[in-house]
Amino acid sequence: MWGGALLLAVEYAPKEKRGLFGFVPQMGITIGMLIGTLALFIISLLPKDSFMT
Repeated sequence: MWGGALLLAVEYAPKEKRGLFGFVPQMGITIGMLIGTLALFIISLLPKDSFMT
């Protein structure tokens, strides 16, 4: 699924913007993992009783 998205994004991008269009699907997974890590970090700042509930 990811490979197809990357292929289509680069294949149909204007020649001068192929790098940018290829960058977006590539960074999607990384950005999602960073957001998940940030959310878990924020939740871990809660007091222990609140965190466990």
